[in-house]
Parts: sequence; structure tokens; C-alpha cells
Amino acid sequence: MSCVLFFMRSDSYNEAYIPAQQDQAQKDARFPCPPPDQDRACRAGPPPCEGPQEISRLGFPRANRVLRRPEFQSCFDQGRRYFTKHFVVFALPRDSREPWRLGLTVTRRTGSAPMRNRVKRVLREFFRLHQRECDPPHDYVVVPKRNLDPRQVGLEMVSEELLPVLGRISREARKRLDGASVAQAGGQAPSTREAPIRDDAPAGEKPRDEQARSDQDRTAPAQAPSAQDDRTPDRPPLRPNGSLDRP
Repeated sequence: MSCVLFFMRSDSYNEAYIPAQQDQAQKDARFPCPPPDQDRACRAGPPPCEGPQEISRLGFPRANRVLRRPEFQSCFDQGRRYFTKHFVVFALPRDSREPWRLGLTVTRRTGSAPMRNRVKRVLREFFRLHQRECDPPHDYVVVPKRNLDPRQVGLEMVSEELLPVLGRISREARKRLDGASVAQAGGQAPSTREAPIRDDAPAGEKPRDEQARSDQDRTAPAQAPSAQDDRTPDRPPLRPNGSLDRP
């Protein structure tokens, strides 16, 4: 009886020992796996964006913005207007030492708040990319028309309409500056074209140019000798410019 119990205990001991080795093996198999925190750190962060990116939201300096209401009103009252298919642009010249500025008047009739913000963002991005075309500096105020669909607003569409306007404003401003500089130079020194014309001739004597023109306009009878005038006493006397003196 004791032998049977001994074998039963030994069998149970063996059966209990074998699973212990399997558990140890399974624990060793899981050891190479990274800790939970490290695995979570590897998966952190969103995947990289693919496809076309949204319009850049780079900062637009405050010095390049029209902010106050009187500044908007001055641009509306004194600036020149330029019309495109979907926008009205007001341009008011500024001093050459000052920066150009942009003002936007996008009202609720353009669309909802997200749509209005999209239009403003596109316009600011356009002017930021074309800063060289804003010379000489101006105050620009852009007003969308009622026929503008904010869902169709993009850099390509805005560039197609506003880039020619910026070029025209720049050309007109340069012409005005060139004309002003020429006028200022003319006031300081006489022009070469005006030099031959002299008005300082002595009293009773005509200037050379006027004397030459009057000599060319004289008729043949006016250049005839005085003896011929003696033969025709009934003829009215001639004026110095060659015309007849009617009684």
C-alpha cells in the first residue's frame, strides 16, 4: 500500500514540475519584447501628410496691414480703383520710405466665417508671394464682388486677376515719379529746348526768331523798292508786318 502511494506522489510531483518548466520557457520567450512605454512611444505621432498642402499660414507683419478705419476711408476716398472679374482694388500711393500695406474688406455677403477666412488667407498669401510687384509702395484695399464664390478661390485664380493689376499700378506710379522728377529739375535749371528762345531783345527790336518768321511771311510788294511805291500814290501804306493799312 505504501508503494502505491509513493508512486502516486512521485507521479504528481513529476506532473507538477513539468508545467513549471513550460511557464519558465514562456516567460523567457516574452523577454525580448520592448517595454510597453517604449512601444507606445514608437507609435506616437500622426502619420506624415500626403497630397497637396493647404495654403501657407506664415505670419503677415503688422507693418504691412491696413488696420484703422480712417486708413481704409482714405484709401476709398483718395485711391484709384481697379476692377477685375471678382475683385475691386483700391490703391493709394505712399511715401517711398514706408512699406506697402494690405487691407481686406470681406463682408458677410461673401459667405460664412470659414469661407471669409479662406478668402482672406488666399489674398494675404498672394501679396506675400508678390511683394516685389508692390513697389513703389501703396496702400491696397481689396474688396470681393458679390459674384465671388469663396469655394473657388485659390492662388491660381487670384494671381490671374490681381497680378496684372499690380503691374499696372506699379507702372503708373513710376510714370508719376518720373514726371515729378523732371518737373523739379526743370524748375531749378532752364531746359535746353527753351535756350534758343530769347525775350531780352532791346526795346523796339524784335527777337531774332520772330524777325526771321516775319521776314518769311512778307509778300513781294512789301519787299519792293520805295520808287515803286512813289508811282502808285493811291495805294494804302503798308504796315511793318506787310499787311495793308485800310483807311
